[in-house]
Amino acid sequence: MQLSRVQAANIALATAGPVNSAGPALEAKLAHGTISVELHPPGDGMALNIKDRATEKLAAEVAAITGESKTRAVRIALEERKQRLALRIGRRDRAQEIRRFLEQEVWPALPRGVRGKRVSRREREVILGYGRSGV
Repeated sequence: MQLSRVQAANIALATAGPVNSAGPALEAKLAHGTISVELHPPGDGMALNIKDRATEKLAAEVAAITGESKTRAVRIALEERKQRLALRIGRRDRAQEIRRFLEQEVWPALPRGVRGKRVSRREREVILGYGRSGV
């Protein structure tokens, strides 16, 4: 007997048992495939449904290369991207961070006789490598 997707889902719901701590998992076999459903407790978030074939293929390729599940591969990729985005946002305060670094780490390490002393033009040119014939 072939079941419709709705009938299969209803049977799976009626016979579901807990599989893991995330909640019960439901599975019903159909003539042309399998329906799998996971139920999560309220507040646990929603499952991600990837509808783009190229994205699904990319997730599968990364999972195959790393030996991870597609879910883990997607999760790690999203965590890494989130970290990169956080770094980009943090760069907006770059001037403030540089000043903090100078005040707390560089300037205290300088000898007292050097702190606050202005560098002459000649000293700047020596530091930069300028000479009579240029750089």
